[in-house]
Amino acid sequence: MAYISDVVLDINGNALPGASVTLLRASDYASPPLTDPGPGTQNYIAQTTASATGQFVFDHIPVDDYHLMVKAAGQTTFRYHVPALPVEAARVKEADGRSLIPITLEKILSGQNTTIHCVGDSITVGYNSTGTVGGGFVQRLGVLIAQQLAPLAAVQRYDPNAYGALQDGPITGWNGPTTIQSPSGGSTQVIEIVNNGVSGDTVQRVLRRYNNLTGWSPNIDLFIVYLGINDSVTNDSSKFVPPDAFYAGLTSLANFLRTYYPEAEVALCSPHHNDQPDVGNGGTIPAGTYTLEQYASATRRVAIEQGVALVDLRTSWADQYNASDPNFAGDDGYGPWLSTAGGNHTHPTDLGHQAIAEEIFKLFGTPGLSAGRMQRLQTVGPRRHFKELEVVRNPNNHPALVYGGGHWSTYNPALLSSLYYSASLKKSNTANDTIIWYAPCQDFAILTRRGRDCGQFTITIDSGSPTTFDNYRAYPTSISDTTEDGAVYPSEKLWVARGLSEGWHQIALTVLGTKNPASSAANIYFDGIEYTRWNYTARKLQCPQENSQVQYGSSSVTLPNGYYGSVNVTFQKTFESGQVPVVVATTNNVDHYAVVTNVSINGFTLYIVNNTYNYADSSTQTAQWIAIG
Repeated sequence: MAYISDVVLDINGNALPGASVTLLRASDYASPPLTDPGPGTQNYIAQTTASATGQFVFDHIPVDDYHLMVKAAGQTTFRYHVPALPVEAARVKEADGRSLIPITLEKILSGQNTTIHCVGDSITVGYNSTGTVGGGFVQRLGVLIAQQLAPLAAVQRYDPNAYGALQDGPITGWNGPTTIQSPSGGSTQVIEIVNNGVSGDTVQRVLRRYNNLTGWSPNIDLFIVYLGINDSVTNDSSKFVPPDAFYAGLTSLANFLRTYYPEAEVALCSPHHNDQPDVGNGGTIPAGTYTLEQYASATRRVAIEQGVALVDLRTSWADQYNASDPNFAGDDGYGPWLSTAGGNHTHPTDLGHQAIAEEIFKLFGTPGLSAGRMQRLQTVGPRRHFKELEVVRNPNNHPALVYGGGHWSTYNPALLSSLYYSASLKKSNTANDTIIWYAPCQDFAILTRRGRDCGQFTITIDSGSPTTFDNYRAYPTSISDTTEDGAVYPSEKLWVARGLSEGWHQIALTVLGTKNPASSAANIYFDGIEYTRWNYTARKLQCPQENSQVQYGSSSVTLPNGYYGSVNVTFQKTFESGQVPVVVATTNNVDHYAVVTNVSINGFTLYIVNNTYNYADSSTQTAQWIAIG
């Protein structure tokens, strides 16, 4: 399948809205037509009308050459031999660097079945819209996809069971499918838009119901995550978390989604509007302590750091805001997008839900009728360097991690264990227990668990001064927090070193055994590490297993009072694969040969032997060696 999209312009370069565009198959004509051939069985392949900005698109057409016939203002013009590109080629030509979700866009335009999950709270459910789920932004997004990207496909919506009564608990199932658009033209493509919203949800509550994000078949292609409204409500202690904790939780959620569905794309939506937290909670949190902009900024930061798409609803609503609105008391300055009737300051009207849907639809960028939409955060096209920065993640049982102190134990979380990177956590609360790691890196983070039973530790880089970190965090409780493990963000990523010089660095974590006075214990939980390093061409050798390495060097051996001598060689870095490498050595002198013994992941013993068995040989010989493992 393929598509053609373009813009109709007049002689002065101005858009021609309403122009009639007809698609003609080039092979149907011995020579390009000069006049309208008229409709017929083979003549008119498809027709459309240019939009208000002159744009048009033909989707789901066979790969071929076509003629375009354009009629406007009583004139007929042609553009001959226009190739309809295969979707894969079209993606490279138009989508990369313009669409924030190119893989999902490619699947939709190529006629493949596609599943999109909208994860969020009551805004996602659709409250305050006409018909709730039937009028919310999820439904309206499905309509935009149907009309502008997949006009022949079956587009269906699924809604949570008992959404009106569901709160702080997993969705037990979905109602549906509800038809948004029926298939036509013989299309077998099905696009599923799943409403995965639960009223009152926070990042923490979504993590607790993670089975709702993983139990769908077929696999999910795109997650649209819209959270932060409830996390920021300062007068509800069962939901509220400070902006830094919200950032950490959203990072955990994005990490989990990308780990569980490596092929899925993720888009994060910043919170649009709320009368909290700006006014405080009337008690422990004064007015102005937190603002919704802090939560929006946290969302933007996670999107940038995790390399996922951003829908900046906060900015689009700020563009709509009018402090001089004569009906300010009735709409908080957001005109027709919001109504404060009944004390509501959060849930959009029908027009507000439509505005949210249209902002989310900008994710698709080009091609088609979505071309030219302004994007709040735009990806960059492919770049190639002789070396590239890559991200590496290792579990806590990786052989390159050296534990010291002897008090590290295994900890298996009672809840959410599937959301951690390692099979189980390492735990210590004993002073001077250590973890040491040595490798080339630019940035370094630990994967950990922060909570109200956590203590303090230091990080030392090379021979520098130690820096202290505190893993204590208070967090809200709710009816689902039956254990400590149910009320934390799993596998938090804590960056402890940034912008290191290029080269090898030793990172040492030391447990202090101390804690914040509010903490119930001094525990340090360790899930693994994540670091960035330059990916030289040398790292890209095809090796038989993950973490394979190649190390090499030269070593000298003196042959005292005999025909041979030996030296113990230590590798510059422990072999990350944990497998004993293969070591080969050779000498520079034809009268001598090399022998390798006692090979381990840390080093080997090198012998250099005089092949004439000359016992009087007391020379010093050099051998080159290479180790692969």
